[in-house]
Amino acid sequence: MVQPLGNNQLSLRKGEILIEEGTEGNFIYLIKSGQVEVRKMRLTDHPRKLGVRGPGEVVGEMAMFDDKPHMARVVAVADTTVLAMSRADFQARFADLDPIVKATVLTIIKRARQMGDMLIEKPEWPKPPKRNPPG
Repeated sequence: MVQPLGNNQLSLRKGEILIEEGTEGNFIYLIKSGQVEVRKMRLTDHPRKLGVRGPGEVVGEMAMFDDKPHMARVVAVADTTVLAMSRADFQARFADLDPIVKATVLTIIKRARQMGDMLIEKPEWPKPPKRNPPG
């Protein structure tokens, strides 16, 4: 079970889920130690590994920007400690950004979500045609 450590810190053991795909994003997490794996679970028979994140990296960020559900599951692949920031705290800080910077960030998030959806809709890219060897 995810253990609160105080001062907005959480401790996870290997295999514990930090973020469940499709749930509301109420927190953003900065990884202090350990590693997590980001997995696309829905609409597929086999989870797709989107990446591994470690110390100094952030997870749960996309849901902070666009109020959409988390697009992937995040699972500890080692004992992990994270710092959590609430949606309210995050949005208060985001509100102070320059309008052009805000628009740019929101555009990047929108495009990242579109790419994530494409991973599910087209799980394999078309293979190039076989070529005959010269000669």
